[in-house]
Amino acid sequence: MDKPEIYIESKGKTYKPAVLEGVRWETFRSQPARLIFKVYNDNYSGGTGIDFSEGDRVLFKYGDSDVFSGFVFTKSRGADQIITVTAYDRLRYFLNKDSYFYTGKTASAFIRMLAADFSLPLGEIEETWASVSRVEDNVTLLDMVLNALDATKAITGEEYAFYDNLGYLTLKNVKRMKLDTLVCDRSAGDFLYTSSIDKDTYNKVKIMYSSQRTGKEIVSVTGDAENQRKWGVLQYFKKVRDMGDYSGLAEEILSGHNRVSRSLEVKNVLGSIKARAGCLVPVSLILGDINAEGYFRIDEAKHIFSENSHLMDLRLRGGFFE
Repeated sequence: MDKPEIYIESKGKTYKPAVLEGVRWETFRSQPARLIFKVYNDNYSGGTGIDFSEGDRVLFKYGDSDVFSGFVFTKSRGADQIITVTAYDRLRYFLNKDSYFYTGKTASAFIRMLAADFSLPLGEIEETWASVSRVEDNVTLLDMVLNALDATKAITGEEYAFYDNLGYLTLKNVKRMKLDTLVCDRSAGDFLYTSSIDKDTYNKVKIMYSSQRTGKEIVSVTGDAENQRKWGVLQYFKKVRDMGDYSGLAEEILSGHNRVSRSLEVKNVLGSIKARAGCLVPVSLILGDINAEGYFRIDEAKHIFSENSHLMDLRLRGGFFE
């Protein structure tokens, strides 16, 4: 009988509290994973139960499998003395902001450098091979990594997932993260298919280069006149420093965003602890005007665990939904 189990390490002790129903484990492509659970504060009524603080380590197991390893960041409680705990994995420390300038460095090497600078343990870091040069000013470490991986994809066409695997920073090519759990009408309780030009869609791109050497500003503009007539002008604007060859940046951004944005969410899918952001999952769904067939990348995976019950909601991208 599979059931959720929480272990909390605090002040040299390991607690295994009774966990209320509905443990949530959530993974994202562009955020740290988090675990949300509830325990009863029996110390309040004079008990000798758990005593833990922010920063303490948390391990979540389901059945015989380790699912999540992280640290307590938030505790909240009401009059019922039920403590709601939010724990994050080590990618939470990649939300620190900093500034870095680097040239001719692979995304893999850049991740190793950041991990060393912030004393974070590394797991498997797959080589990305492509050389990237960037100036990152007052940006989160996670955004720096995602920028490096986006630049790598533009060069090689390869896509990588960066995540915390039970306490160790990990980088894998998504081709090595294929699952065999089919998402279909029988396994999913519901779905939400959305098409939009409201977010992340641009048909005009304007890049301004500020040259520290000459003191001049150079503007690069590209656009799609046909889509501007259809949707109106949706402009992306960015100022960048004079570093490297930015001649194709505007065209690169336009090619990736000059389209209708489509998203697919499937809800109440039979759960698999292997399903996390970055994985590829096979999908076969009839959506109405189109069908979703083939492998899709998981951008968000939200799992809910109860005793003998594990369901998940997945936000998917891929194929028609890129």
